[in-house]
Amino acid sequence: MSIGIIYAVSKNHVIGQNNAIPWHLSDELKYFSRVTRDSILIMGRKTYESLPNKTLPDRHLVVVSKDHSSMINASAAPINVVAVGDIKEAMLVSRSIQRISGSSQVFFIGGKEIIVAGLKEAGTLYVTEVDIEVSEDPSNIVVDPVDLNVWELKATEYYKDTKTGILFTTMKFVKK
Repeated sequence: MSIGIIYAVSKNHVIGQNNAIPWHLSDELKYFSRVTRDSILIMGRKTYESLPNKTLPDRHLVVVSKDHSSMINASAAPINVVAVGDIKEAMLVSRSIQRISGSSQVFFIGGKEIIVAGLKEAGTLYVTEVDIEVSEDPSNIVVDPVDLNVWELKATEYYKDTKTGILFTTMKFVKK
């Protein structure tokens, strides 16, 4: 089972603001969809709650929440969503899903605590840098820059979002 992390970040290292992504880039969302299709996605409760339909097609979602027993109403939750209490349980459930579904890739997708926890597990890191500076705000969720002593850059692609004109760069790193 291959384990990765995928997230988008502004030039000033912001990944979220007011429990939402502070930009909307259709082409970056298409990139995320392409990379994560047919995968298992590990995310925190707030990331899950930010999903428009509480699901992502062609993916299995493992949601980490301290109060996971009441987090997802079993009768209302999509069949591809499982709630767990911690990262260790998320990894066990992901391995079970992998055996049943044949999904070979697991991604940690956010929020910040999930990304940080994923750094211990992952061998691949996909970072999209969006060419914007997010305004200072107490609700900003900021991640550290990629540690180049741990991660080696293997691929870079440059894009311009067709709807907004905002530039973004996708980078793939592997653990040294």
